[in-house]
Amino acid sequence: YYTQVVGLGRKPDDTLIRNFYCPNGSDNYEIGALNNFWRGVENVGLGNTTGPTMWAVSQAAPMRRVTNTNDLNLFMSTGGPAGYASGGFMADCTVNGDILSGSQQQWLTRNTYMGSWPQGNWNMVFVGCTNAPASHCSNKGGAPFTTIPQTPVIAEKPYLMYDQGSSRYYLMVP
Repeated sequence: YYTQVVGLGRKPDDTLIRNFYCPNGSDNYEIGALNNFWRGVENVGLGNTTGPTMWAVSQAAPMRRVTNTNDLNLFMSTGGPAGYASGGFMADCTVNGDILSGSQQQWLTRNTYMGSWPQGNWNMVFVGCTNAPASHCSNKGGAPFTTIPQTPVIAEKPYLMYDQGSSRYYLMVP
């Protein structure tokens, strides 16, 4: 609970984290990531060198202003069934690889570039995303996706930036 990773650079890649993993909170697949609440990662660059980035979370778990050079898994499997994961939010991200949702459900992605999102479970919503899958209602003959091509007018969350030259913090308003 209550884990927050925040980069203080002007751009996400100013703070680079290698081999970033947020695994299931339990080895029991029926619990999986359902206990991974109130986690966030913002304004960082992720560049895993040993496989995909893992962000197995559920509810109140934003990923904002993140760049990821590899694939991104929104769930975790320990060799057996994928652990349950339920709910999250991704905005203003760049994921150069595939985003694999696995058992994840009730997910909202906004203003994100993705290599692809090839699969889905329930209630995957994409707003203003590049390479988002086409909308499809139900899990018969395709995955249940809702895709809205453009984002309406929004106010994005401000973020902090530290300037080493002046030794000052700044509030950045996107």
